[in-house]
Amino acid sequence: MFVGTKDDLADMSDARIMRYRMNRSTVVYYEELEAGHSTFMVGKDMSYLKKVINLLKTYNNSKLIN
Repeated sequence: MFVGTKDDLADMSDARIMRYRMNRSTVVYYEELEAGHSTFMVGKDMSYLKKVINLLKTYNNSKLIN
């Protein structure tokens, strides 16, 4: 889970509760970023995507991601 600390639509307390309630095998990664809701799609700093790609490579069983 990547969550934004400045997200007006998804409150941080809700994200933390969701993380706590989900099974540890479901949430294998959790990071709070200084970002708003739309930052994850159209933000100036998209450096977090490198982490997303590495996580996909690590936890994806298919050969589609090189």
